[in-house]
Amino acid sequence: MPAAAFFSAALPPPSRTLSRRLVVSRAAAAAASASASSSSGWQGGGGVEFQGKVGFLGLGIMGAPMASNLIKAGCDVTVWNRTKSKCDPLLSLGAKYEPTPAQVASSCDVTFAMLADPQSAAEVACGSSGAAEGLAPGKGYVDVSTVDGATSKLIGERITSTGASFLEVVPGPCHRLQTLPVQ
Repeated sequence: MPAAAFFSAALPPPSRTLSRRLVVSRAAAAAASASASSSSGWQGGGGVEFQGKVGFLGLGIMGAPMASNLIKAGCDVTVWNRTKSKCDPLLSLGAKYEPTPAQVASSCDVTFAMLADPQSAAEVACGSSGAAEGLAPGKGYVDVSTVDGATSKLIGERITSTGASFLEVVPGPCHRLQTLPVQ
C-alpha cells in the first residue's frame, strides 16, 4: 500500500485538523485499533498491510525498540542517528543505514522521527540535509518527537510543502516498546 493511502486508510477521521496537520489522540488510536478487524482495509491483528520501506530518525528510548520490532517482523527499515554507533545494533539485525535524514526520507515510503527536543526535531526535519529535502508526494513523515505546538506546526508546514503527508503523534509511556508485538 502506498504511503499516502496508508495514512488515509489507517486512521479514523481526525478529531482536529489544522492545515493538513493530523493530530491523533490516544483515544482515536485505541478506537482505530479496536475497529481494525471489522474494516476492509485492515489485516488481522489490528494492523494495516504495508509493504513499503520504513525510515527511523532518532534511535533513543523510543526509536530503537520500534525499529527493532519492525526489523524482526521482516520490515525493510533504514535508520539514521546523530551518533552513528546507536545504529549498530539495528544494522546487525538487518537495518540499512543512510548518512543524512534527507537520504533516509528519500529512500523510504514512510519516515518516523523520534527526537528528544524541539530544536533537534526542527533541524532533522527542516535543516540542511533534513528529511524534508528527501520527501515528495506519496511519501509520509510521522513525527513522534517531543516538541511544542509551534515547532510541530513549523515541521508540518515544511513537510506538507513537499507534497508528503505529515502525521503528528503525541508520545506516551515507553516502557512497553521492547515487547509490543508487530503483526
